[in-house]
This record gives sequence, structure tokens and C-alpha cells, in this order.
Amino acid sequence: MTLEAIYFISQVIAAAALVASLIFVGLQVRAGMAQSKHAERTARAQVHQEIAESYRQMALEWVRYPEMYKFMIMGVETEDMTVQQRQIFGGLYFPTMQMGENIYYQHCNGLLDDDQYETYLGHLSRLLKSPAANDWWQDRKFAFNPEYTAWIDAKLNSLSEFEPVGFYGEITSIEATPPVDGQENLEGNETFS
Repeated sequence: MTLEAIYFISQVIAAAALVASLIFVGLQVRAGMAQSKHAERTARAQVHQEIAESYRQMALEWVRYPEMYKFMIMGVETEDMTVQQRQIFGGLYFPTMQMGENIYYQHCNGLLDDDQYETYLGHLSRLLKSPAANDWWQDRKFAFNPEYTAWIDAKLNSLSEFEPVGFYGEITSIEATPPVDGQENLEGNETFS
């Protein structure tokens, strides 16, 4: 074998090794992309589950303390609220809007699909179209991120006038529950700590 033949054989082996390593790298990239897509789907599902759990917890609190629900509906459907009732409504509505802000950020980070996002925040902004809730939002929106505030304000401007669902008349008959765990009745004149 001549030196030229040995050189040629070594070049063929080097080229074959290069092709094999490129195939290996391609398979690794493909596997990495599949893992990345799986991780993204898992993260999206987890975010959706956490939001659903937040709504579930809120609903359970409303069942446990029907007066809370009464104040939420009263705040959304009537303008006829005392100062104390508006304060209670605001205290209940603030975490709801914080949940909306979290939904906004999850969407901005690509963890919520557009239709999920519109469903969640569309509902919140519709509630803000009510007179008492809108008054609360105008007074308290400074406590939220400016981008989220701008989105909610734009959504409010695009909505038609608020039309109450009509629950308030039905829920005024909810009987007050006795105080639980040292809590005062929400309809009383007691102060809250």
C-alpha cells in the first residue's frame, strides 16, 4: 500500500466519523426538542391547573361563607352599597384582580393559549364594567402593573354597557351564617382586623 492510498483511506474514515457524529448530534437535538416540547406542555397544563384551582378555592370560600358571595354579587350588580359594603367588596375583589394579573403574566410568558387567556380575563373585565366594580378599579388600579392595567382598560373600553345577570335579587335571601372561627358577621357593623 502506498502512502497515497493510506492517506485516502484515512480521509474516508474521517469523513465517515464526521457523518456519524453529525447524525448523533441530530438525534440528540431532536430528542432535546421533544423533551422541550413536553416540558412546555407540562408547564402549560400546570399553569392552567393552578388557575382552575384558584377559581375552585374561591368558589369553595363562597360556599363556606355565602355572605362573601353576596357581597361580590352585590358589588357587581348594584350601585346601592354603603361605604362599609364597598370596602368589603373591594377587599374581596382585590385578590380576584391579582389572579387576573397572574393570568396576564402567564399569557405574556407563553404559558396560556390565547383562547384560555381571553376566557379568564374577559370574564374579569366584564365584571369590572359594573358600576361599583368599575369605581373600585378606577380607585385601585394603581396597585397593579401598568401593562395589565392598560390591557384591562382597553378591554373595558371595547365592551358594551354592563348588563347585570340578575343574581342579586335571588341571593339577598341568603341567611347569614353564624361566625366561624371567631369571624364576625359580614353584614354587622363590626370592624375587621
